Amino acid sequence: MMCVSSTRKSPVLPRIFFFLHQIKFYTDYNSSDVAEGDQTFQRTFGDLLQGEMGPGIQIAYKAPETWNSQRNITSLFQNWVVQIDGPSGLNLVVLDWNTRLAPFRPDYVDRGVGPWADLHDFPGGTINWLEETLPRLYTNNASQVAFFQHHPYRLQFYAPDRIYGFDRNEKARIQQVLRDSMPLEKYKGVFAGHLHRFYEGLAFDEEGFENFGQWETDTCKGHLMDRIPKNQYGAFTLVRVQNNLIVSIEQFSGPYYPEEPTSSSQ
Repeated sequence: MMCVSSTRKSPVLPRIFFFLHQIKFYTDYNSSDVAEGDQTFQRTFGDLLQGEMGPGIQIAYKAPETWNSQRNITSLFQNWVVQIDGPSGLNLVVLDWNTRLAPFRPDYVDRGVGPWADLHDFPGGTINWLEETLPRLYTNNASQVAFFQHHPYRLQFYAPDRIYGFDRNEKARIQQVLRDSMPLEKYKGVFAGHLHRFYEGLAFDEEGFENFGQWETDTCKGHLMDRIPKNQYGAFTLVRVQNNLIVSIEQFSGPYYPEEPTSSSQ
């Protein structure tokens, strides 16, 4: 879970961003004829991701049908921007790098798509959308830009990039888009998940990205506390915003016991 709050009296983002690589395009282990996962996401969250989410908080969710030439299927890529205090405020860019390709073999992933990321490099795809969007944010004098996505850029040393994330060429392409669109100091970094771990560090080793951070939130499955059942474990990252800049990032985890009564402050 990712929570974003500010010094305002009301929460900045009262809803949760959902990033799942398991966007279902398959029934059992067979290919589906329609983009079932994309359509389900839009039906479920499309109306919630429109208009004003709080005082001064605007979100413009658009997921037009796009012909996915890699998958030979119509896809709806979940890319959008949340603006705090308008275009010149903090801009949170949500990116959909989730592959729409089947796993290498049917039993590799249980009924879904593979664990790797794709640039979706075709008209209407994510990398093209990013190339068009970031220069517009810079033109509008965005105070800061942060990215929210399922896949992180830096993986554990034992996790092959090509299988679990972005390969070297894909990361280089993304870095070039970031460089070409605005000064790198405008970027706070990327918030991600995918690897079922807590992580706070840098996303890239390349020159110029020394301040481009990466934060990952563990899943609610007791990764570091295997003695606790996954339905009794919670994890979230709290992002605090002040004057349209991210000022602090805290990560929390621990057991919870839903069967026990909880008290609430008045």
